[in-house]
Amino acid sequence: MQRREDGERNPPVKLQLLFPLETKSDEDEEIAKKKFRLTREQTSLLEERFREHNFLTLNQKQELAEKLNLLPRQVKIWFQNRRARTKLKQKEVHYELLKKCFESLSEENLQLKRKVQELRSIKPNGWPYHEYFSKAAAAAAQRVCPSCKRNSVSGDGRNNNNDGLDLKPNLCTAFMESPSDMAC
Repeated sequence: MQRREDGERNPPVKLQLLFPLETKSDEDEEIAKKKFRLTREQTSLLEERFREHNFLTLNQKQELAEKLNLLPRQVKIWFQNRRARTKLKQKEVHYELLKKCFESLSEENLQLKRKVQELRSIKPNGWPYHEYFSKAAAAAAQRVCPSCKRNSVSGDGRNNNNDGLDLKPNLCTAFMESPSDMAC
């Protein structure tokens, strides 16, 4: 309390609220707690419309709300929730698919690492490996063109015929899959 100049105390001020605080009764709380439920008919019609169009225009919303005896806002919110549930389910399915792919790729990666380790532990000591790879490399470097029966040019640009001619590389060999595809 404050004192006036003459020393007397000011009487306490009573404040009146312009908007008094409302106290909720037990009935109001029960009504607020009750969740609005749609009937089976309303739900089935909403689901049917959702399968047709997952987004509604303003006119479609109003028409559907009138038909179902709902507010357009309720229809709008139902569609938003339904799209959110659909998106969530799609993400779950996609996650499971990615998880399976990851597991199979991890297993394949592990097998490949084992195979690489196994191959690194094998050291070719000359004879069958060296001979085999040398013959395979020589066969790959020298191809015979089936149309002209001449040897093709090796990758280094030299003529494999040893006939003294310095030919440019045969372009047909550069783009063909097999020797039978070659043509000069």
